[in-house]
Amino acid sequence: MSDEIEEAGPVSCFAQGQLERTGVVVGLTEIENGKHVRDCPPPSTRRPALSRFCETAGPGCNTECHEPEALDITVVGHGAATYPPEQCTLALTVRTDGRTAESASEPAQQLVRELTRLVEPLYNSAGGPIDRWSVDQVRHSRQRPFNHDGEQLPYVYQAEASVEVQFSQLDLVDAFVYAASALEGVSIDNFDWDLTESSRIARTLAVRELAVRDAVSKAEAYASSLGRSGVHAVAVADPGLLPGVAEHSGVESSARMFAATSAPAGFALKPENITISASVHARFTAS
Repeated sequence: MSDEIEEAGPVSCFAQGQLERTGVVVGLTEIENGKHVRDCPPPSTRRPALSRFCETAGPGCNTECHEPEALDITVVGHGAATYPPEQCTLALTVRTDGRTAESASEPAQQLVRELTRLVEPLYNSAGGPIDRWSVDQVRHSRQRPFNHDGEQLPYVYQAEASVEVQFSQLDLVDAFVYAASALEGVSIDNFDWDLTESSRIARTLAVRELAVRDAVSKAEAYASSLGRSGVHAVAVADPGLLPGVAEHSGVESSARMFAATSAPAGFALKPENITISASVHARFTAS
């Protein structure tokens, strides 16, 4: 959406019996019942449009003018900031198969126990390095595959479990990933880098403040270019809530997420910073 500037309209001035359109002017010479009331302000106090009118009208111009109506300015303010991640959530999957349900289930149960032994020494809900983790119960399924000749083969049984581990101390993530991915039957599905909940709330507020400041700066620049001053906000809203303004996105964040199935020698994680952005719609009047 483009920013909008609405002018209330030109000022009508009567000069020497003729109606002239002078643009936005104030002051000039007031006439009441055919008698002189006041003259134009001195050039140093005139607005540009007013000075040009007085200079061309001449000393014999008796003019009745009115103050310009308020100028409406509608803008979109944007704000953005980047921050280093503060936590990482790993999604892992344990998956095994066998000719019987038992031969598929037992290896899966064993892998869950081995992952648990990796997690428990690091788990501390108050201070990390792992402050949250969960594991689903082992799920079982079976299917009958076909060979190249189209013949249906005996059942293949599968066992699967999902594990989620959240780190608040990021320097230990790569070592854990290396150890977990070395277990045959364990895959690391993705890494989710993020801010803590309290940090995200505080930093989102800061970015929204940047968006409001940007909106004010835009409105002041537009008003100044038209010889106006005294910008006052009359409406501020999240995108899509200000009447007559098209919807744009509000608060957004961009975090580093990627998938991995193995951890080669020398494996190291280098997450990108998280970007939080915000937009705000605002309407101002300028006198």
